Amino acid sequence: MTKVGLFGYPGGGKSTVFQALTAQAVSPQFLGYDLKPNQAVVKIPDERLDFLAEHYATKSKVHATLEMFDIPGFDPSSTEKKLKNAVLELYRRMDTLALVVGLFDADYAPEAAKEVRSMVEELVLLDYVIFERAIHNLEKTTRVKPDKDMKARLELCRRILAQLEDGVPVRSMEISPEELKSVSDLAPMSVKPVIVVLNIADSDIGHDPADIAGMPAAIKACEDLGLPHVIMSAGLEAELSAMTDEEAAEYMSEFGISERALPRFIRTAYSTLNLITFLTASDKECRSWSVRSGSNAQQTAGVIHSDLARGFIRAETIAYEDFVELGGEKAAKAAGKYRLEGKEYLTQDGDIMNIRFNV
Repeated sequence: MTKVGLFGYPGGGKSTVFQALTAQAVSPQFLGYDLKPNQAVVKIPDERLDFLAEHYATKSKVHATLEMFDIPGFDPSSTEKKLKNAVLELYRRMDTLALVVGLFDADYAPEAAKEVRSMVEELVLLDYVIFERAIHNLEKTTRVKPDKDMKARLELCRRILAQLEDGVPVRSMEISPEELKSVSDLAPMSVKPVIVVLNIADSDIGHDPADIAGMPAAIKACEDLGLPHVIMSAGLEAELSAMTDEEAAEYMSEFGISERALPRFIRTAYSTLNLITFLTASDKECRSWSVRSGSNAQQTAGVIHSDLARGFIRAETIAYEDFVELGGEKAAKAAGKYRLEGKEYLTQDGDIMNIRFNV
């Protein structure tokens, strides 16, 4: 399951954003140095899954999910080293980080752009320390026992350190996937994708971003750093999350809101993580799944279960659009739109797949 960590400096509204996106109440997070972040599993809405469940009249409909974590605020000036390290360890466990920046306070909003830039710098600085220490250890090792692989790793770490010194995060460096994998044991922080959540006041809903205090500079900071952003009023969204659908729709109309923040956040997260959706469907269960774009059929089968990847024979596949247009599986077969694909077939967004396997 994809893990998304809400992070940032104290006071940006992380817990309110968490409540808004998960519809779950928050609880105290600090229990000594044993941090207990608020966490929740979020179902990913998908009209395609709804259609298939209705078509097959199945009682079991299972959504793809994200696991959301509300990570305590990070204060780089804190002298509580154990607490600081506990927060950083939570960062390392995430697949992506969502930086929450508050623009709901007119006095604080002008600092938003600075906060975006400084948090990225903090992640880069943390990696600088990690790679500087790794280089020191590698230099000692290669002096005692020269080794070709160790020397190659040392040179790679030096190349990465030089770019970190220039403020370049690992995710933006020109290094190959193989090279990145070779230093994954160092758990660099700045390799993780980052989404910025710009948290505005209720009174700014519907306003042009150019007219919201601090917003133009914050958006420019995101663009300069290549970071996608989502604008939302966490306070209002948290209220909506506690309402029935009918109450929420009425309240949204009063503010001129056509779409909740969660679908916008999910689309941004999927794009940032390069994820697509495939589906499995029958009268027993209809289900949506997340997989990396560019995954082949065998890798996709492994998302369902490792046994399916290990014993993969073929993937029986129908594009969702063909399924809808032709009226179902039987008609798709008759029209030649029901395909038998091998293990190297690249899964497409919206593919309805049935994996044949033998273990």
